[in-house]
Amino acid sequence: KIVEKLEKIPDFYMELNWEFNSKVIPFVSKFAPKDTYKIWKIGSNLRLDFTLVGINKLSVKRRDMSMIFRDGSKAKGKGKGKYLLLLNKSKNTFLDLLEDIDEEEKIVALQVILSSKSIRADVNVSEPVIE
Repeated sequence: KIVEKLEKIPDFYMELNWEFNSKVIPFVSKFAPKDTYKIWKIGSNLRLDFTLVGINKLSVKRRDMSMIFRDGSKAKGKGKGKYLLLLNKSKNTFLDLLEDIDEEEKIVALQVILSSKSIRADVNVSEPVIE
C-alpha cells in the first residue's frame, strides 16, 4: 500500500533548511542548531540526508547520515524485500531498522512512521526555490 502511494508521486529532489529564530531572545539563531535535509524520491524509494543527530545542553552532535527506504520487492536475489536503512557515513556503519521483523511487521512499522504527525510551532518559508 505504501509502495503504491509512493509510486504515484512524481520523482523529486528537495532541500529543507531549518533553523531556530525568536522574536523574544535576540541572536538565538547564532547559537541554536540548524540543518539542511536533502530528500530524494525515485520510484518507490526514498533517501533523506542530514547531519544533526543530537543536542546535549549547548553541544550539538553531528554526523554525516542518510536514511534510506528501498523497495526491493521487484528485485531478484539478495536485494529482494523492503529496507529502512540508517547509514552513518562518518563511521562507515549502517543499521537495517526493519531487519528482524517479518514483512507484515515491516509494513505496519513503515505506516506508523509515514503517518506520524510532526510537531511544529511555526513554519516560515522564505525564498523557496523550485527547480
